Amino acid sequence: MPWQAIASIAVSTALTTWLIVHVATRMDPLLLRAIFSVFMVLLAIRLWRTAQRHPPSAPQVERRLNLRVLPFVGMVGGCSMALLGIGGGLMAGPLLSGWLGQRQTTAQGLSLALVAPSSVVALATYAGAHRVDWALGVPMTLGGLLTVSAGVALAHRLPERPMRLSFAAILMATALWLVAGPQPIH
Repeated sequence: MPWQAIASIAVSTALTTWLIVHVATRMDPLLLRAIFSVFMVLLAIRLWRTAQRHPPSAPQVERRLNLRVLPFVGMVGGCSMALLGIGGGLMAGPLLSGWLGQRQTTAQGLSLALVAPSSVVALATYAGAHRVDWALGVPMTLGGLLTVSAGVALAHRLPERPMRLSFAAILMATALWLVAGPQPIH
């Protein structure tokens, strides 16, 4: 992965995240939850359809990465991260793998160049607006830190199509839980 690709995504997503978080912190939380649910359903459908079109035995041929469009990927991911508090990597993955023709593992790696800076910027801005529950956030962070290496190792061993289908199923289940699950009290 060229450093120019990483820098392009990182800078564009950090700036976009900072701008959009200021809008999101002023929005109704139930509206944000509804937007996020719709986002997850649409993304799951897109991933499912893409995975269904690829024959299981045909590996994806990775195209040359177009560095000029990476700031757009960063801006889309930054908007998602800022508005929803998550999703920058979820948006970047399909854009990088579907639109730009990168293998799923390459797309996931480049997504981290988007997630890292946008997470820091979003967390700092949400915390400044007193919208972070640290008692919940710290244990979730520790759990993620303890399991991320195992997840990355597993992703590199899984075949492309089952990995995409599993990801789509997880997104759909999460969206349904957000709609049907307990509603926040505010």
